[in-house]
Amino acid sequence: MGGHVFSKVDSLEEFSRGPMLSKFMLSAKQTDGRYSIIKEIFKPGMSSYPGHTHKLHSEVFFIISGVMEATVSGDTQQIGSGDLLYIPPNSPHAIKVMGEEDVHALMLYEPAGYEENYFRRRSMTEEESNDPEVMREFMQQADVHINR
Repeated sequence: MGGHVFSKVDSLEEFSRGPMLSKFMLSAKQTDGRYSIIKEIFKPGMSSYPGHTHKLHSEVFFIISGVMEATVSGDTQQIGSGDLLYIPPNSPHAIKVMGEEDVHALMLYEPAGYEENYFRRRSMTEEESNDPEVMREFMQQADVHINR
């Protein structure tokens, strides 16, 4: 069983991809598999439309600053500083940054372990990242199912 954790912003492991920067605050290992927390910075222009669905895990977005549009199961709303969005498993969803300000959010994933997808993605070669079959398998293992 893990002990307490002080997660200091200046010592967090980071992962950057396109218009997103992820900072890993709590991992599955640190919470005994209960949940993971990732600080996300979404840059202007970031959009995940047409969106995706997670069959096995839930997500919570807590917006620290900025404004984004979120669509969950057909319900579209804008969320901003101080707002929270809970997305249960099997809920099609997509987000996009509104305006020219970065969106800073704390993301909680339950059960824990979603951060492992970032590490697996980072270890892929460029050839693997460009191979549709490899990426299809990666997305399946990552519990990311693209909405059509």
